[in-house]
Amino acid sequence: MLISLSNGSKKSSSTLFMLKDKRTEMGVVNSLHGPFICGSDGIDVKDNRLLTASWIREKALEVWDIRDCGKRVCHIPLEYNEMSEMSETTTTSDKKFGEYLYACKFYSNDQVVACGSGTQSLHLCDRKRALNYFNCRTPLYCLDVSSSFSLISCGGINKFFAFTASSNSSSSSN
Repeated sequence: MLISLSNGSKKSSSTLFMLKDKRTEMGVVNSLHGPFICGSDGIDVKDNRLLTASWIREKALEVWDIRDCGKRVCHIPLEYNEMSEMSETTTTSDKKFGEYLYACKFYSNDQVVACGSGTQSLHLCDRKRALNYFNCRTPLYCLDVSSSFSLISCGGINKFFAFTASSNSSSSSN
């Protein structure tokens, strides 16, 4: 199957995922309304699961079953401290707290990673709970995971972060 994404141009517009099967003449075999995706890294597919990172205040990280596209498998809760997540240049009057995710990836087995502008953190989660988060103190717009799952990288406008799985350490460069 081939997944095609069509996105509304305004926040009030819902996102439409169309599932296309190039083996059939009709093309579109199912569709899903729901997540508000605001970046090219906001979706990931593994086996029959679709992971979405939505740019919304809460419940932004979700897993869907692409065999039954209307069914959300789960919402993955994120853990973060809203006050500590703000960058040094942001004041409480400037900040609209929330998750506001831009990127997500399946990690290993049932683990996922996600990042965004609201939490300003890289999140490591399983399908039921947040496992850990790393406060980067800057909005994050993209992320990737190495094929061996030993390196996670994420970045924003001014900073890039790399996390290694083997040493539980991180590095940052401007």
